[in-house]
Amino acid sequence: MRTVFAAVLPLTLLAAALSAPAAAQTKIGVISAPVLLRDAPQVQAAGAKFKAEFQRREDELKAEAKKLEDDANRFRREADTMSPQQRTSTQNDLNTRKTNFDEKQRTFAEQAQARNNELQGDILDKINQAIADVAKEKGLDLVVKDPAFANQALDITPDVLKKLAAMGDKPAADAKKKKK
Repeated sequence: MRTVFAAVLPLTLLAAALSAPAAAQTKIGVISAPVLLRDAPQVQAAGAKFKAEFQRREDELKAEAKKLEDDANRFRREADTMSPQQRTSTQNDLNTRKTNFDEKQRTFAEQAQARNNELQGDILDKINQAIADVAKEKGLDLVVKDPAFANQALDITPDVLKKLAAMGDKPAADAKKKKK
């Protein structure tokens, strides 16, 4: 066992000594993901696009919910004065409207979530492309996201934001094709 350890130890030390100069030459950059997700122009554009696509439907759902609630309150107030047939008919109508409303609301939420995920995916693709472009331009070997501490000189977040601003609303794939 000692002979194996005695043979492996010098090889390990040699490998560590040879890799130390290579590690010293590694160029590292850091980014702040929260800053990118807060300040990237694509994030604001996606928010505006999402709002434009879903605001009208959300307003319609809110109005329908208010109308349904008002009708249910009126039914509770007037139920005692209604005939049994009117009461049953109105109650069935309210139940049907509530079921339909719940389905509309569920569909809206699913569609909004799917669209939000799609927009976020596009944004992340653009951010990743911008990070890769800046890293190549600066000759970086490694980019670290949100380190606990990093020297400010290593922070490439402002450069990535500039690259994102230059990309505009073009898809990340178009930016790749343009470079080739």
